[in-house]
Amino acid sequence: YVQGARVGTNDQFQLRLTQGNTTLGTATTTGQHPGLQSQRVGPQPTARGVTLNFSEVAAGTTNMNNYASSWSCYVDDEPMPGVSGTGTSGSVTIPSSGDVIECRFTNAPLVADVTVSKTLLDANGENPQPGPGWTVGAGSVATTGTVTQTPSAATQQTSTQGNASWSLRFNNSSARATV
Repeated sequence: YVQGARVGTNDQFQLRLTQGNTTLGTATTTGQHPGLQSQRVGPQPTARGVTLNFSEVAAGTTNMNNYASSWSCYVDDEPMPGVSGTGTSGSVTIPSSGDVIECRFTNAPLVADVTVSKTLLDANGENPQPGPGWTVGAGSVATTGTVTQTPSAATQQTSTQGNASWSLRFNNSSARATV
């Protein structure tokens, strides 16, 4: 599950399912859409009481440090109590009841983009045009967690399209900032 837009348009995630040292299958996400992804590892036959390990790694242009990753497991579409966590790997022991066991990763972007746009109007307040070459600014202050602004300079010149952009990288999914 990709929560919101991917940080990079070509960011993908490779999933792996193992039992002991045996890889049971892999799958790599594709596309750019957020939400539940259609790529799956499985279905795989298994036995009750067996422990399966699952993991995800970066694929495409993905930098996993740009995402907060968590996982949770379900039996017959109901959450399995105590079978969830944070990070890019986990395990599940197949329960004594239930027909379908599914474990899902959620990847929440830790990067947000801020763009300041300058538009110029004529003397009549009409005919909007991009405002290139203007000095505009943006600053960010973390209210929870930490935030790093790139570029670090508070001011920039607007582009030929009248835009100046900054990237904000948060240290975790609960971090917030005032811009």
